[in-house]
Amino acid sequence: FEKEEVLESLRAIHTSAERLHRLVENLLIYVQLQDDATLPLEHPHTPDAGALIAEAARERAHAYGREEDLDLTITTTALPVHPFHLRKLVAELTDNAFKFSPPGHPVRVQAAPGDDAFILQVEDQGRGMTAEQIRHTEAYVQFGRKTTEQQGGGLGLSIARHLATLYGGTLTLESTPGQGTRVVVRLPLTPPLA
Repeated sequence: FEKEEVLESLRAIHTSAERLHRLVENLLIYVQLQDDATLPLEHPHTPDAGALIAEAARERAHAYGREEDLDLTITTTALPVHPFHLRKLVAELTDNAFKFSPPGHPVRVQAAPGDDAFILQVEDQGRGMTAEQIRHTEAYVQFGRKTTEQQGGGLGLSIARHLATLYGGTLTLESTPGQGTRVVVRLPLTPPLA
């Protein structure tokens, strides 16, 4: 074996191991969210939600080699959301945006407090989704598997929706096939009442 062949094989193994780790993590989170729809901590708190959102989005952009495509517009605030959950929500939404949009097209992440909620938007100019596909995002479904090779288990949107709901928030999808998708997450600025 040539040194370059070995290095290429090791890179492929590393990439596959990262994908497998992410899939197992998503399966564990999905099962946990299905079994226990209550807040895990008495007082979850992210003091600088904007910094965490930007960091999570940049990590996914880097994973796809698309740092230039990431467009961030973020105003920060503290949120009554556990940092792990907020990071996971952002990672899943930005991962889908990069996965289903071509390189060279922007993935926009906007986040700012509104009058009654913190609003996070992730928008791409990718392949989009049909109304039927949007209706099925609550379920564990992966779309277009036969026509488009993609990695992952199809859990991302379901996990993101469950995480938003866990904190009294909402997740809505707007999408047009062939034009792209916009996901809007609204999270309360104050903790939900027990």
